[in-house]
Amino acid sequence: MVEDFTSTSEIGVINSSELQGNFPYSYLRRMFVMNKTELISAVAQEAEMTKKDAEKAVKAVIDVISKTLVKGEKVQLIGFGTFEIRQRKAREGHNPATKQAIKIPASKSPAWRVSKQLKEKVNAKKAKKGKK
Repeated sequence: MVEDFTSTSEIGVINSSELQGNFPYSYLRRMFVMNKTELISAVAQEAEMTKKDAEKAVKAVIDVISKTLVKGEKVQLIGFGTFEIRQRKAREGHNPATKQAIKIPASKSPAWRVSKQLKEKVNAKKAKKGKK
């Protein structure tokens, strides 16, 4: 029987590698990915604010980051990471349907680079789990 896991606290108990053979990928992905609604709820709880205020705050952060990137500027959050625009060079590719060579024009792509501090936190947590 498949249980319905709706909160992130319940998700932390499950070992994804044990479940992969028993559940479809889409179900597993849903279990281990926090969506925008869940993020808003978590922000509301963490900041002790209403969900409506948390939704405004999350939307404002996303809007400010997006507008800053559109202007070609970086957003650097010390201890978290940097949002930036990366230039992609023009290159040759292949049409998968026809196998014909095509030219892919140069483009800009939004990117995120993790901070050293966050990377260390994530790896420290993995190391603790591995010792048990």
